[in-house]
Amino acid sequence: MPWGILVGIRPTKIVHDAFKRGLNEESIREILKEKYLVSKEKIDLLLEVAKNEAPFLDLPKNLVALYIGIPFCPTRCAYCSFTSNPYKGNNLVEDYLIALKRKSIRL
Repeated sequence: MPWGILVGIRPTKIVHDAFKRGLNEESIREILKEKYLVSKEKIDLLLEVAKNEAPFLDLPKNLVALYIGIPFCPTRCAYCSFTSNPYKGNNLVEDYLIALKRKSIRL
């Protein structure tokens, strides 16, 4: 399985914790491969996402974070607990994105 034994909604937390412990990228790759059995493709994705998330994780505590769920996925992960609908062939996707854009302008 591409994600190995990882379950849950934030696999990048493992990567962030490893970077905080001072591990380099090569060591993190090895841990993800050997301990968690993650495929190379998903390791690359985890590292890319973690690097993009990093600047936003240590922001001042008086800021507000807003999570906007996108309830459409190409596949449904076995461990997923989110409301999710298939993306392919779903006629609600376009309407959802239009409504999301409309609401975000008012923020």
